[in-house]
Amino acid sequence: MQIVEQTSGRLKLRDRGWSLWLTFFPIALLGLGIMPLGRHTIFSCQRVSTLSAQCTLEESNFLVSTRRPIPPSSIHGAVVKRRSSGRGSVRYSVILRTKSQSITLSSRSSSWSRQEAIANRVNAFFMDNTQPSLYVENDDRVAMLFIGGITAAMGIGGLLGLCEINHATLDKASGKLHHIRQGAIGQKESVLPLHQVAYADVEQGTGKSRSTGRIVLHLKSGDRFPMTRNLYPGLRHKEKVARSISEFVAAPAPETVIKPERAKSSPVPSTPEAAIAHYQQALQTDPDDAETHYRLGMVFYKQHNAQAAANHLQRARELFAAKHESHRVLQVQDMLWRLEQG
Repeated sequence: MQIVEQTSGRLKLRDRGWSLWLTFFPIALLGLGIMPLGRHTIFSCQRVSTLSAQCTLEESNFLVSTRRPIPPSSIHGAVVKRRSSGRGSVRYSVILRTKSQSITLSSRSSSWSRQEAIANRVNAFFMDNTQPSLYVENDDRVAMLFIGGITAAMGIGGLLGLCEINHATLDKASGKLHHIRQGAIGQKESVLPLHQVAYADVEQGTGKSRSTGRIVLHLKSGDRFPMTRNLYPGLRHKEKVARSISEFVAAPAPETVIKPERAKSSPVPSTPEAAIAHYQQALQTDPDDAETHYRLGMVFYKQHNAQAAANHLQRARELFAAKHESHRVLQVQDMLWRLEQG
């Protein structure tokens, strides 16, 4: 998620999920490109006399068809070509060599003996003048259509099912979190009361996906609200965004102070120094107010005063625990963990 707007009263986030779009779009294009590559090849020769023959090559795919003669004098014979893949598998195909080009006469196969038999038939015709004809046919159009179709389906399926754009707006004026998840086949909107959001953190993938993650909102009800459906790379950036979300929902709204009943007589602190003095004065009146300790700890946290922040946050955790407010205990514990991480 990227922060596109951040003020004291509004936080707007956006995630386009480029990594998935850049993964599945080329796969879909590759599959569509493979489908028309299948060829139907017929290489045939007729013996006119013991000294001459007529050979033709017919090639066609799903779009075009060609037929051209090949002078027997230009043909140097057929060979089996070996191709190795990066995974260690070996495939074989028959290549007809002429003076000007090499012509593939068979699809790639793992069977050496089958390809060798085809090459031997071709070479025997040109070495044995008694053979009346030669006919070699290869049709891999269906195979390429199947391979391309599967590949295209994977790419298109990923585009339709996994790729999405997420927008989220946290607005203290309306007191709501508005989330829009927009995919290729529609969008889904969710609205949550902002006061129900306790904090945000990063859910990390497991196994081979440990380098990926997503931002998750923890609600005071104990539920979780993922900001994205998929896990993406960039854990460090996501942790920064999650920290910004936690700080935003923890900070008082611009028009309020620590306690509603004090808002009528106390002005809103306009600077960190004024906020510190304001909260310290509030603690003199009520030294066991958990919320005041938490707010003061957050101000010290933003001022990079780790020791003072930790003191007040630890006291806030104790007071919230005494009141059995588990969601606030988790929220404060998360901030203390961030302090320890530096």
